[in-house]
Amino acid sequence: GYREYTPLDNGFYAILGSVLGKTTMRMLLEHKEEIGYRSVERIVLFGYEGFVAGKEWGKCRTILIKLSEPRVPPFRRGWPHTATAPRRSRIPVLS
Repeated sequence: GYREYTPLDNGFYAILGSVLGKTTMRMLLEHKEEIGYRSVERIVLFGYEGFVAGKEWGKCRTILIKLSEPRVPPFRRGWPHTATAPRRSRIPVLS
């Protein structure tokens, strides 16, 4: 069987905090120029057997981490791409 997780499900962020999830997040952070600004939309575990009371988590043979399409990053002060962000006012901003 399989089990699908979205950001609204329990376990989504736990999987992103695992070794496989951390590797994906590191790739997204370190390769923004090559792959664009993306986020994780969905995680699918294939070969999922679930939780058995009193035992460890079931086996998961394959993991799929689905990324969003490239998009424009959100506007945040101090990020390198702020030079291309629309100007809001001419008042200087104190950091």
